Amino acid sequence: MKTPRELLLKRHEAALPKLDALRAAALPARSQLSTFNSQPASLWERLLGPNPLAWAGLAAVWLVLFAVNRSGGEAASSVSFASRASQPSEAAVAEIVRERRREMAELLNLDEPKAAVPSRSELHPKRSQRREEFVHV
Repeated sequence: MKTPRELLLKRHEAALPKLDALRAAALPARSQLSTFNSQPASLWERLLGPNPLAWAGLAAVWLVLFAVNRSGGEAASSVSFASRASQPSEAAVAEIVRERRREMAELLNLDEPKAAVPSRSELHPKRSQRREEFVHV
């Protein structure tokens, strides 16, 4: 008994002459196309690829985004400048924070708000500022 592989190979062997005739008929047409475009594709054509319309659409989207960004940037900068001008100074902000802490302590029935933690410079002087005493023997 023949295997399925042998049956398929026998069927394909019968079709080989017809396929060779089709290939031979297609080769001259293919060679005519290649002589029509004998120069290799330019760099521009290779970069754009098969669909220049898609690239043109992408470029249009980028131009629109650039225009929106440029027009929105001027308004945003003037708004940020105006908001910076209306902000309170650092001293005023510190005073507001102290007042809020006092109010919070009052609401929580605390006697006094805890003293602020001393700054690092107050805790330990820099090495260059320390005075070390050496014992000379």
